[in-house]
Amino acid sequence: MNQSQLLTEEQIQLITQSTPTEYVEFRPGRGGTSLAYVKINHTIQMLNRVFGFDWSVEHDPPIILEASGEVIVPTKLIVRFPCEGGMRTVTKVQYG
Repeated sequence: MNQSQLLTEEQIQLITQSTPTEYVEFRPGRGGTSLAYVKINHTIQMLNRVFGFDWSVEHDPPIILEASGEVIVPTKLIVRFPCEGGMRTVTKVQYG
């Protein structure tokens, strides 16, 4: 692993691969659509596999779009990596 690179090649491969179809579920959506999602237990298992147990997730209050009825939940993934001089924290925010 390159000294400036936080993730190993194996970690990069794991987090960039497509979710296997056996873990993708579907539920009915508005207007007869079908919405795909991944159950939380698979997500937790993957995060543990990739980052060990030094990660956490925070959810901000939901944003409700009254015109469309959509609910958006800001979610932040926080991962801590050991590095020279201590730990480095990396965060990624997504909206879903």
